[in-house]
Amino acid sequence: MAANKPAAAQRPAAQRTVRKRKAGISKSAKITIGVCCLPLVVLMFPTFIVLVTGMLPTLVATFIERNREKHLAFTVGLMNLCGTLPGVVSVWEQGQSEQAAFNVLNDVFTWFAAYAAAAVGWGIYISMTYVMSSYYTISAKAKIQALRQTQRKLVDDWGEEVAEGVESGLEALVLEEAQEAQEGGSDPVQAQPAA
Repeated sequence: MAANKPAAAQRPAAQRTVRKRKAGISKSAKITIGVCCLPLVVLMFPTFIVLVTGMLPTLVATFIERNREKHLAFTVGLMNLCGTLPGVVSVWEQGQSEQAAFNVLNDVFTWFAAYAAAAVGWGIYISMTYVMSSYYTISAKAKIQALRQTQRKLVDDWGEEVAEGVESGLEALVLEEAQEAQEGGSDPVQAQPAA
């Protein structure tokens, strides 16, 4: 009777693998968003022109990032959007025409605001790597120090035999835990070792 069951059904429930859901937006959701946004693009074409040209750094960040969570794209994109909004508002103030969009795009300060804000987004993304690496290193060292104090108390209570061969293993264990915490965290942290 067990020979007729598929291989997955023969294994105990604890051994069966569960499919993980992919991070991000599904294909059907992307199509739905595109179909819903198409009328807005047609009705607000001058705004669309300014947004697309101002948000090019976000598009580049999206394509060059390999991680599914797209932390770089979100960071650069939000800052880039903040820098592009003054140009969009300027188009709206000038009457939402194609001539207004081209006037805004001919202004150097519009380009500077959009691209400088994107550069700030890149700076935030890159600097967070070092900030989080430093945080995990300091956290691991504090944990080592707390464990050593606990170890000293145990040695005082139980004698020197309790601590034989533990000193080097303790530090390696805590640093290994810190490394695992970094790898399980956000994408920028993964690049830095916890030394």
